Amino acid sequence: MNLTLKQLRQEAADYRTRADRLWTRNLFAAEETRRIKSVLRISCMLQLKTILEHKPELIEQATTSGYVVDLMNEIDQYGTQGDAERMLRHLGYTGPIPTGDK
Repeated sequence: MNLTLKQLRQEAADYRTRADRLWTRNLFAAEETRRIKSVLRISCMLQLKTILEHKPELIEQATTSGYVVDLMNEIDQYGTQGDAERMLRHLGYTGPIPTGDK
């Protein structure tokens, strides 16, 4: 009986160690996901800013399923709804804001 109890305690400790490892991996994965989304958002914002600076007509004439609308949707998805429009307005864009299916 003592051997069985000792084995059960060891198994419990092993399970706890594995559970702790998995929990730590999940925390790391969640943090890495947040970091990657932040990098993607900034990348999309820089692309949209570049378009605004060099070819603002691409924003004014954007199609609902085109690249500019996709960029704006990505910015909003990885941040807060309306971030893309706020950024454009902040940078001085006064034209129409393209929208599309989200």
